[in-house]
Amino acid sequence: METHSISLDEQQQSVVESTSKNILCIAGPGAGKTRTLVERTADLIEKRKISPHEIVQFTFTRKASREMSQRIEERIGVKAHQIMTGTFHSISLRLFHRFGDLLGYKAQNITVYGEWEEKILLKECAIDLGIFKKNIWKIPKKKIDGVFYEYYHNGKEPGSDDPCYALFSDFMTRCRENHSLTYGGLLVGFKKLLPHITKYLKWKHIMVDEAHDNNLIQWELILDIQKACNSSLFIVTDLDQSIYHWRGALPEW
Repeated sequence: METHSISLDEQQQSVVESTSKNILCIAGPGAGKTRTLVERTADLIEKRKISPHEIVQFTFTRKASREMSQRIEERIGVKAHQIMTGTFHSISLRLFHRFGDLLGYKAQNITVYGEWEEKILLKECAIDLGIFKKNIWKIPKKKIDGVFYEYYHNGKEPGSDDPCYALFSDFMTRCRENHSLTYGGLLVGFKKLLPHITKYLKWKHIMVDEAHDNNLIQWELILDIQKACNSSLFIVTDLDQSIYHWRGALPEW
């Protein structure tokens, strides 16, 4: 495959060639942040002889992931296929398919519940526990939703004295028994799986695109991986551009 280098301005080139272990690249829309990340990737592989297997790249959306992979392939050729690139959720699922048995899942049979399936299972648990009866929730549904929001976005589980504790625990138990994860639970699962798989990961370089849309648990995952793998960190962000505050994004983190 024919590959193409990209012209960068002086400031972008200095970022690409920097030998600093941790780099935070802050720029506004259209300033070439992703282009700089692509060239940084090429520099690591072509000039510093880093193995593509040692690079993991997180994007926020599947569309961004596809575009990132395509742009890197155009830049460095088939070596791009060896880089782990994807959203936090897709990379988590790939790892669960490979290592899920370490947490008691049948790795090859793991499925991800959609929103509808999650609602059905939650209601089944609530009925069995007497929390949902005659179409009425005995615990305010808003409180239940709040507990799961805290778990999915901040990794916080309810305490044993929480009215939602039994429902939450039963729901999680049934997910494991069914070798399933919820979409929101993928990232919490990633955090729990990481200590068991560090020795298998070769991620010496973490790259994060559009980091301003990350929530707390995604930031924690990045730092957990960095610590576990002793990785360098390259973050691309625009603190004024976050469009996912309603999902718990913390651009200022």
